[in-house]
Amino acid sequence: SGLARVPWAGLVNLVAEREVAPERLQHRATPKRLAALLLDLVEPASRAAAEQRVTLAAVRRRLGSPGAATRVADLVEEFMG
Repeated sequence: SGLARVPWAGLVNLVAEREVAPERLQHRATPKRLAALLLDLVEPASRAAAEQRVTLAAVRRRLGSPGAATRVADLVEEFMG
């Protein structure tokens, strides 16, 4: 059918195969939840921010040199089976 169920909407999360960038969509996007997530991430010394930096670096290594859009498309196609 061309549609796939995926656990995340964000491309960085799909490439990382885990939630790197918090996703709070629709009813989960409340001001209180968003504020809590953002406060953790903007504090450079927080565990959440440190973990996000490490995982984003891994995503960057996985994507490699320029031409990442094509490689991401290949990864998404592979993920969808």
